Amino acid sequence: MPNNNSTAKRLRQDKKKHIRNKSVKSFLKTKIKKFRTLIDSGNKTEAKKLLVEITKILDKAKNKNIIHQNKVNRQKSHLMKLLT
Repeated sequence: MPNNNSTAKRLRQDKKKHIRNKSVKSFLKTKIKKFRTLIDSGNKTEAKKLLVEITKILDKAKNKNIIHQNKVNRQKSHLMKLLT
């Protein structure tokens, strides 16, 4: 248990941020899985549309410091290679 009021508040804030960040990461994982299934099935037009959506979500997560910048760039590059 925290000893100070400020550390208790920090703990509460961290829990809220953890839940929010976890939901964004989970949402991204499901979108990426859907993208990969579209690629495997050969539906590239739908995959292109989904890739645009995924890159927007990744960039927002990068700007909010949910996911590290290098990881976002690596993921976007990898997904674009899968599309071609």
